[in-house]
Amino acid sequence: MLCYAIKPAVHLPSILFTLLLLCCNLSYAGTPEEDGEAGIEAFEKGDLTTGMQLMEKASQAGYAPAQAQLGFILKQGGYAENALKLFQKAANQNNGAGFFGLSQMYYSGTGTKANLRKSIGLLKRAVAVKHPPAMAFYADMLKTGNKIIEQDIAESLILHKEAAELGSLRSATLLKNFYRDGNKIYNIQPDAAMAEKYRKLRIPKNKYKNQKSNPK
Repeated sequence: MLCYAIKPAVHLPSILFTLLLLCCNLSYAGTPEEDGEAGIEAFEKGDLTTGMQLMEKASQAGYAPAQAQLGFILKQGGYAENALKLFQKAANQNNGAGFFGLSQMYYSGTGTKANLRKSIGLLKRAVAVKHPPAMAFYADMLKTGNKIIEQDIAESLILHKEAAELGSLRSATLLKNFYRDGNKIYNIQPDAAMAEKYRKLRIPKNKYKNQKSNPK
């Protein structure tokens, strides 16, 4: 199995750098999807060694959710070029996390030249395939608007509600607070029952990070 060409670990934690090197040496018998899902779950539970090994193997085999997850890990560690390539591979399979990762890179100019229009285009594609973090991010944009997106408070609220139902912790937290305290911007009056509903939605019930690639 191939490993990334990694520069000295200046930004990336040494443990993660070591694990990425170990990925080259071990193999597993599962399918790419089985390896990828098991790797993501292991990583989220704190088993970094197993998680990275399995995600790397699944990524090399073309499993989009593993490619996107590794992209976010490498982006956080300062390896923007590797992250950009992985996000693009995942996005090429119509994967929501891949679209969202690319959108963030173009939004901030990380690993590529900043391009707000391209970033928003990719963000909309992530929203179209129901990727919860992208939906929450786009809902925040709609709240204020910018030079490309017109302000749309009503649509922002609708999108936050849908994102919360699908697993966005940010949207669920915002809505819990809006209904607990009221919110003038969204014209929301305090409602204890609704606040409790979104408080419960803050308890993870699914793993959108494992989101399968949607059919084109």
